[in-house]
Amino acid sequence: MAALFALMLQPSVKAARPAPQQARRIVTLDASLLETVCLLGGAGRMVGADNRDRSPRAMEALPRIGDPRAISVEGVLSLAPDLILRTTGRGPDDRIRMLEQTGIRVITLPADYTLKNLILKVRTVAEVQVK
Repeated sequence: MAALFALMLQPSVKAARPAPQQARRIVTLDASLLETVCLLGGAGRMVGADNRDRSPRAMEALPRIGDPRAISVEGVLSLAPDLILRTTGRGPDDRIRMLEQTGIRVITLPADYTLKNLILKVRTVAEVQVK
């Protein structure tokens, strides 16, 4: 498994993207993103997750912001995140726009489970955790 992650983190030969700002306080709206943050050493940056995300066990005590399809804007704001990671279809678009208007960065990743999207998720999460 570690070898797979190492392979995924290798630089791509495609056009370079600007490095994203390091996230210090993360909220996730998808169990796979919560797990990825934790696998890449970011558990200490997690401040909240949706009601359905319970894995890994160490994250069970995280504050919950509601159902992923009906998140509480006030609940998210009370956690003062600087980044929300979500997959398509998680968090109603109108509420996500409200959160973005407050200055919170939101990254939306594809929800379907393909190898290409798995690599994208791992790279994105790694990039926002490393300065």
